[in-house]
Parts: sequence; structure tokens; C-alpha cells
Amino acid sequence: MDTLAKLEKRVAELEIENRNLSQNELIDYKSLFLKSYLPAIIINPETGIIFDINYSAELLYGYEKDFLKGKPIFILINDTEDIVKQRLENTENGYINTFQSIHRSKTGKLINVEIFTGMVSSSEKRFIYFNVLDVTESKQQAGKIEQLSLGIKHSPIAICATDTKGVVTFVNQAYSLSTGYSAAEIIGKIHPLFLRENLNRKQNRELWKKLLSGNTWQGETQEILKNGESKIFRTNCAPIKNEGLLTGFFVFQENISEQKKIEQELVESRKKYQFIINSSPDTLFMSDKSGRILFVSESPDAKFAAIFKNIIGKKIYDIVSQEVGQNYKAKLKEVYKNKSARFETIIENSQGIQMYVEYNAFITVKDGKEYAVGSIRDITERKNYEERFTELFRETNKTKDLLRSVIQSSEDIIYAKEINGKYLLGGKAFTTHLNCSSDSVRGKTNEELGITDIVNHVDLLHFTEFKKDDTDVLRNRVTKNYTNIELHFPDGFSGIFDIKKIPLKDESGEAFAVLTIAHNISARAKAENDLKLLNETLEQKVEEKIRELNLIEENFKNLFEQNRDSLFITNRNGTILNLNAAALNSLGYTRSELLGRNVSLITSKQFQGQRSQFIKDLSEKKYSVFESENISKSGQIFPVEVGSTILIFNGNEVILSTVRDISERKEMQKRILRTIIETGEKERLRFARDLHDGLGADLSSIKMYIDAIVEGHVPQEKIQPMLMQAKELIIEAANSAREIAYDMKPHVLENFGLKEVISNEITKLNRNMEVFINYNFDMFNIRLHKDIELNFYRIFKELINNSMKYSHADQITVVLFAQNTYLFFSFEDNGTGFDIENTLRSKSGNGLLNIRSRVDLMGGNCLYKSEIGEGFRVEIRLNIAQYIDLI
Repeated sequence: MDTLAKLEKRVAELEIENRNLSQNELIDYKSLFLKSYLPAIIINPETGIIFDINYSAELLYGYEKDFLKGKPIFILINDTEDIVKQRLENTENGYINTFQSIHRSKTGKLINVEIFTGMVSSSEKRFIYFNVLDVTESKQQAGKIEQLSLGIKHSPIAICATDTKGVVTFVNQAYSLSTGYSAAEIIGKIHPLFLRENLNRKQNRELWKKLLSGNTWQGETQEILKNGESKIFRTNCAPIKNEGLLTGFFVFQENISEQKKIEQELVESRKKYQFIINSSPDTLFMSDKSGRILFVSESPDAKFAAIFKNIIGKKIYDIVSQEVGQNYKAKLKEVYKNKSARFETIIENSQGIQMYVEYNAFITVKDGKEYAVGSIRDITERKNYEERFTELFRETNKTKDLLRSVIQSSEDIIYAKEINGKYLLGGKAFTTHLNCSSDSVRGKTNEELGITDIVNHVDLLHFTEFKKDDTDVLRNRVTKNYTNIELHFPDGFSGIFDIKKIPLKDESGEAFAVLTIAHNISARAKAENDLKLLNETLEQKVEEKIRELNLIEENFKNLFEQNRDSLFITNRNGTILNLNAAALNSLGYTRSELLGRNVSLITSKQFQGQRSQFIKDLSEKKYSVFESENISKSGQIFPVEVGSTILIFNGNEVILSTVRDISERKEMQKRILRTIIETGEKERLRFARDLHDGLGADLSSIKMYIDAIVEGHVPQEKIQPMLMQAKELIIEAANSAREIAYDMKPHVLENFGLKEVISNEITKLNRNMEVFINYNFDMFNIRLHKDIELNFYRIFKELINNSMKYSHADQITVVLFAQNTYLFFSFEDNGTGFDIENTLRSKSGNGLLNIRSRVDLMGGNCLYKSEIGEGFRVEIRLNIAQYIDLI
């Protein structure tokens, strides 16, 4: 018994402790509840009645605490009653729920909220608490972020996002296409931009310096694609911040490998071209058909270069003597006739000293025009040799030794043959290639020297043509020239040579031998060939670029000319640089009348002074839209809407303006305003007429009865009947006032909503009129803002009146239903119908314009359909999400 008593005592003590603990917890909870920055509500789970709310909840919903206490929770919640009861039941059964919902404030504003629910106990009572988090703004932000994400995902530029360590968290489709890696293969790995081996130390330091300071880094990077190819990208990297904190980076990349390749090829081509020009011992030039010099290279010979200084744009035969000039003109004609030529001539330097030059040229065609391209070489020294040789042979035989020493020191192939085919002398270069000495060739023929193999080499010794020419040189005592002759010698040496055969004469003037001089021009020939190939390559690339630019220009011209809006291109001063056909048609001018003129010519005086403000706005915003007035050539002034932007055109900054005639829009706005004013005036006149004819007449009669009784003009026995008549008039006056008030704003609309008031109107009309009205309404329990319901009621009345007056219809169908967040209203009769466009333009269309203006003010869409003999139909669609008052 003692043990049982002790247990009972301990149980009682524990119950007291538990009660005290619960009271303390409740006190702590109330303190947290009242001071919490989160809106909180305490609800009775059995009845759904609000027990208490904190100050944050008062601010959120706009109600005072005393008003809400004792009210059902449904006053704040936009969900159905079944859903709310289910959530209360789940919470009461011990589940802590978190869910999203839409609540409603005192003003009717809908609030997106996230709810956290749970149970709290006080003594023997249990309550449900709601902690409410307003997520309206975050929902809107989420929508914007979703749109931005969609744009990034489908962007043609390769885009990826990383965290602050450069680890990829997102890639778009363009990135996968440009690198070959799928999103799964790259996400979670460090982006190549942030790998140290892809940037040098300076670039890496600059990258992080810019990113950490909140700026964008730009540069070129080289990356290895999935297929192993190395590509160059133009890369932009920008920081991503959330509330000022760095959360990651965006990397934007464009593959510019092909562009870099073309640029490198052009650089290499220019280097090669410059190398060929600079390394050539000759002066290279280009001239047109008139002989005007278009290009000339720098000659390594200072004396020779002085002749061509400041010669660009001039003609050679204008800066030399008349005799030399006439000779050059004749040779130039030969070049254009035969497409190539080689000749020798004389020119003069700035000191008047004549110099021998060798001229080699060929014809090239560019843009359909022919140009002469070639080289000019100073051969004064060689000519002096030739003249010296002849002079030496004309003197004594002793001079032959001197001639031999000169020949032996020359790098040219030089030898002399007598009439009998025996060598008189042979230069060192010549005998070296024959694998013999100079002394061993003297007095011998080719056969005696054993030079018989003409299969493996073609040499000037066995050329039948050369032998014949030797005879001509000796007989006629004239010099013969050969150019670009390819020679191969027994020792394997070969090259391209210019060859000259000169007759050697004795004292009597008779030719006794032929001196042959072969000058190696292999380097020059190769340079000329390389130059020709390079020129063809450059011409091809230029032609391709020109075709591409012409195509772009043609597309722009087509777009410019075929645009239905008027397009103008002007400079900042307003001078018209170009305009399209639509602009000319609207203004009535020809193109020549407006090009070069200022836009003030076609702008009304009222708007001419706004040019400076327009330029200022355009400089700040890069795009400007404003209204103005244009003047046609005939003097007609019409309103326009102008949208302008700044562009770079042909290297200059210009302003592109799109000008649209808004005369019809302005006229429509005026008609809508006039219609609204006329409709209001008609309503006031009707109201005044109803007051005067109905209520006014009844009140006048009542006043007459009362005056007669008060003034004693009525016998005692007639007072009571007269008072009864006055009472009936008072009842009629009250009914008239009630009808007038109902017509202005029916009490059914105020108390029961749009659905009920239109249903009542249709019921009355079906009883009193010949026309029959079918209707189908499905609006659930929706109530809209009062002004929205009144607008729809006025639209319904206007349509009914129009059908009764004009259509001769005997059947009307009205449909009104809500679906999701949209309200749909249609009205259709089987009357005579009419031409919609003509009616809207005439005064008889004011009612339809009034209906359309009401729908526009509500933010809805209105569509009219009618043809003569086919009846009339109107469809109205309105998003009512922001207009819902109670569901």
C-alpha cells in the first residue's frame, strides 16, 4: 500500500510540473508570436475561426487584429473550403505542413504566400498556427529569371556559367555545338578559361583582377575541342552577383579560328610580298595603260632610286627627254599588244646623267582594266662592258689580255666564237660549268671539247637557232637579244638567263667573232613569278570579299527600299543622306528634291525646334521614339511617329529614322473621345428627361394637393380623398425614382453581381418584347470589381438597344462564362447585319466605338463580326486575375 501511495503522489507531482512547463512554454511562444517579423495567425482547428494574429499579419493583410479575431480563416484564403479544411485536419493530426497558396488582403489584392503550419496547446485547448511568408516578389523574379534562362539557353553565342572557383554549373546548346562536349561532360569540371596552362601569368592576374573588381574581362583564348582540334575563341567573362555578393561567372565565347586563319594568311602573304619586293635587285613597278606609275618599290641602288623618287601618279616619259619619252611610248604600246615585252632604253637621273635600263613587263587584269607590272634594272655597267669590249677589240691584240681578265672576273656566262666555230675565249663561269679551264677551250670546237650530249641538257653551244643567229650577227653586224632562256650545263647547273650576242669587229669594221653574254636572272624570274602568283591570290581574296560586301549591301538595299514604313538616313545636322520609296510616296517629292536637303523642309514649324532635344536624347539612349508632324510637297500636314537610332554607315555616324503615318490612329482617338463625351451627354439628357417627365410631374401634383389643403381651399369632406390621391402620387414618385436609380446602377448588380443583373434583364425583355433572348452563363461564384461589372452591364445594354433599334432581329444569344483567369462574353443576333468598317468610320458607329473603348480601358480584346444579311456578333475576352473580388 505504501508503494502504491508513493506512485500516486509522484504521478500527481509530474502532472503539476507538466502543467507549469506547458504554461511557461506558452508564455515563451506568445512572446515569440507577437514579436515575430513573419506574419502569424492562430486558428481554432475545429471551427476554422481566427483566434489571434500578430502585428506583422496586420501589416500584410491590412486588417486590424480586433476585426479578424472571431472571423473564419476563409476571409483571407483564396483556396476552396475543402482544401483549407483538409490542410487544417492534416495539421491537427500531427503533420507539420508547408504549402503555397494565394491569400487576399483587405483591398482585394492577391498575395502569393508560403505557409508553415503546426499545433500549439494552451491548458486543455489546442490551436493551429500559420506562419506566412509573402513570396509575391520572388515569384515575379522567378518569372523574369525563367525568361532570361530561356534566352541564354537558345542563344547562338556559346554561354556557360560557373561558380566562384570556375567549376561549370550550366552550358547552353551553342556551347555544346562549338566544343563538341555535351552538358553532362562539362558540368562539374573547371572551365578551360580558369586553368592556369591556358593563360600566361599576366593574363591570369588581369582576369582575376577585373572579375573580383566587378568588371568584365575580354580576351582571346585557345581551347582543345572534343575531337582534338585546337580552336581560338573571343572570350568575355563577367561576374554574377546576388545582392552584392559574388556567386559565380558567366563565360561568353565566339569561335574566331577561321577569321584568325584568314588574317594570318593575309599577314603571311603581305610579308612574302614585301620580302620579294625588298630582296629584288630590280625596281618593281605597276602602271596603267596611259603610262602613269601607280606603284614603285624602293631600289637598293641609291642613284637609281633617285630617278623614281616622288614619281607616283606621274608618267615616265614626262620626266625624261623627248627622244627617250617617244621611245618609251612606242615600247609601252608593244607591251599591251603582245601582253609582255623586254627592251632596253635610256633614262635620265635628277642630275641629267643618262642611264641604261632593262625593262621587263607583263600585262595583268584587275577589275576589267589592264595594268603593266614588271621590273626596271640598271644595266649601265653592263652596257659599259659591252662598249668597252668592242673598243678593246678595235685596238691592238694586247687589249685581248685585258678583255680576258675582265671576262674571267665576271659572274656572267661569257665566251667568244670565231666564224669557224672555234672558241676565241671563255670566261671563268663558262668553263667551270664545262668542267674545263679557260686555256683549254681556246682554239677548239665543241666536238674537240667532247660536248656532244644534248639529251640531258640544252645548252647555248648546240642550239641550232643560236648558230643561225651567230651567222646573222656576223653578216649584219647587229646585236641579238634573248630573254627568259632556260639553260642546263654538263655539270648539272641550270637557270634562267637573258642572252645577248654582240658582233666583234676588226679595224676595218668587219665582224670576225661573236661575243655571247648570258646573265643569270633566275632569282628575278622566280621573284616575278611569285609576285604574279601572289597578286592573283590577293586579287581572288579581294574579289571574294567584294562579292560578300556587295551581297550584304544588296540585301540592305532591298530591305531598305521594300519597307512599308518611311525610312530616312540623316547626319546629326539633319541633312538627308538617303530615303526609301515609301518616304517619297508619303511626301510627294522625288529623290533628287530631298537628297542633301535638311529635314526641316518636311517638318512642321511646331516641331522644328525640338531637333536639339531629340539629338541629346538619342546620344544618351541610342534610341528615341517621339511624335512629330510632316509636311508633304503639296503642303498637307500629317502626324507621324518617329523611331530613330544611331548607326555607323560607310565609316560615318548617321541616324536611321523609321517614320510611320499615324493619321488614322489620331483620328480614331479623337472619335473615341468624342463618342465618350457624346454618350455621357446623352445619358445626362435622358436622366434629366426622366426626372422632368416622371418624377417631376408627380412631385408637382403632390405639391398642388398639399398647397390646396394647407391654404384651406378644400372642403373638409374632400381632404381625406385628396390625401389618398397624394399618397398614390408619392408611391408613383418613389417607383419612378427607384426605376431611374436602377437604370443608372441596378441594385441587383451591386448586391448579386453581373451574372444576376443580366439574367434579370433578359427575363424582363423576354416577357415584354417580340425578340427572344437565349443565354448561357457559367461564372461559378466569381465577383469582379464594381467598375468592371458596371462596364460589362453598360456594354450589354448598348448591344441590346442597338439590336432592338436597327437589326430587326427576332433571336439573340448571349454567352458569359469564366475559364481559368479569363472571362468570355459573346453577343449574337440574327438581324440584317451591316458593313463593320464603314459603320466604324461613320457617326452611326459611335456605339461600337464606345464599347471598344470600354474594353480597351479594361485591358481586354474586342472583335466584331458582321456582313449584310448575315447578322451581327461581338466577342470580348478579358483577363480577370487582377479584377477578382471574391470566389
